Amino acid sequence: MCVTDNSNLLADDVDQERQDFLEKLEACAAPRKQVHELEWELKKRADEIRDLQKVSQAYLVILVCSTGSIYSRQHASLIITLHFIQDIHALHTKHQTTAVILCLSSIE
Repeated sequence: MCVTDNSNLLADDVDQERQDFLEKLEACAAPRKQVHELEWELKKRADEIRDLQKVSQAYLVILVCSTGSIYSRQHASLIITLHFIQDIHALHTKHQTTAVILCLSSIE
């Protein structure tokens, strides 16, 4: 009966050690799973950042092109305005010259 008691105690010890080992293993597995989830989340966020940077660069190119177009149109508008002012000045000068000639011709 002594041998049976010792083998039961030994079996209980082995079962207890096995249970302790499984609990410790499970405790290690939970943080590993969490690390895996966090790594996946980090990769996902890095991909999103890369996509947003691409979109941002595309909009920057559009903005620069639009700004160039605006400056080009503004330049053309200023050229037209300058020509208009020169034409008005030329007409005004011609009108004054004509008025002086008419005035002088009426004096004679």
